Amino acid sequence: VQDNSYPISRPLLMYTKGAPQGIAKAFVDFALSPEGQEIVKKTDFVPLK
Repeated sequence: VQDNSYPISRPLLMYTKGAPQGIAKAFVDFALSPEGQEIVKKTDFVPLK
């Protein structure tokens, strides 16, 4: 950890009231898409896949 060979990660959580709809669903779908997951990776978070 001290030499940065192990990245520190934390979960990114998204909460909605019920199933996401409209713009919230579009955002969740984008975040889970390959393009969204690439952004997650580039910003030093751990992608789902």
